[in-house]
Amino acid sequence: MCAQGRALIFINSAHQILSALAALASDTTPNPDLRDLEALVLVLTHEFANPDRDNERIRLIRRLLAPFPKCEVQSIGFAEKQGLRGFTPIRLKERFYSRMFGGRNFDRLYYSHDSSSDYNAQALMRVFPEAEPICYGDPPGYIYGSNSEGVRLYRGIQRLVRRTQQIFAFFGIEQQIDAARSVLIIPLAFDPAIFAQKPYQIVARDLVLKLNNLLIRQVLQHEACRSIVGSQGWEKGLLLIASNYFETGLISLNNEVELYRKLINQHATAGQPIIIKPHPMSKLDKSRRLEQRLQAEGISVLLLNGELQEIPVELMVGCKAPQGITSVSSAGMMIRYLYGLDVQLPLDQESIGRYFYPHAKDYMLDVIESFAQGLLFSANAAPFV
Repeated sequence: MCAQGRALIFINSAHQILSALAALASDTTPNPDLRDLEALVLVLTHEFANPDRDNERIRLIRRLLAPFPKCEVQSIGFAEKQGLRGFTPIRLKERFYSRMFGGRNFDRLYYSHDSSSDYNAQALMRVFPEAEPICYGDPPGYIYGSNSEGVRLYRGIQRLVRRTQQIFAFFGIEQQIDAARSVLIIPLAFDPAIFAQKPYQIVARDLVLKLNNLLIRQVLQHEACRSIVGSQGWEKGLLLIASNYFETGLISLNNEVELYRKLINQHATAGQPIIIKPHPMSKLDKSRRLEQRLQAEGISVLLLNGELQEIPVELMVGCKAPQGITSVSSAGMMIRYLYGLDVQLPLDQESIGRYFYPHAKDYMLDVIESFAQGLLFSANAAPFV
């Protein structure tokens, strides 16, 4: 815990809000009034192609943060942010943020992770060297050893290109700045030894639940969401929480669709509606293809697209739980942690060997091991078992 002061929170999407607020609240005085949490929330979505979708994401983030009037939301315009794409040199991003903030100071900087293609947090840490850098983890709480984590997702020439891009991003910079500490909901890492090397703390579960309840109330004000979770299809359905494995180059489009069909056949009962929750960064045409294949087999499908794709699935489940949940996403761990629900996380070695690219198999084995760690942590933390 640290003394309360001016904080800067950097987020890219709505699914990071609970983790970010949990870290902020954990760092304030004991038993804080959550509505008095104070920070500047800087929003830079990863949508660089579609301004309408970019605005949709920002509107949702503002809606979710409405219960926290002292959390000022500042978004970066669609045209402005084109110069902040993934591997743009950090020095150029640093200049942009220096002009943007014009002498403002912060004592803490909260960010998710630097091991993807987004190095904007690195630029912000250089703009505000006096601010303590605090990682709130890739939800529900992944931390990574270095930016090499993103490189191993690729193979051959793709890996060489990726590494070259990283060198370009860090041109003129001696080393990556690391977090002073991490504040996590569920502590997760592909290499558990990281937790022996880096200071970290776990947010108290009751604090996470209080924040989550405030966010659920905001989701219930969303007309389309309220309509979906109140429907019979949702109540009786099997919720499939999909991922963005195709978009990150781990699997072919057809194989990801076939993987989901296999899981649905394994876990759905006869005549049960299927609710497809795409990953926020997933392409709609992939979900449409799955929807069409299921409908051709006579299966009733609810596809959560548009703004419903952006709403964190754990908040929708918090409004009302469907009959069953099958997940290939880390969101399944968060649902188990928050509500004590029986969530199927069915990825296994057979599925990885059959559907994923050979270069992705070691990485995916780490993923399913982390799922097991997360479920164990959730079972020990939750009083529902």
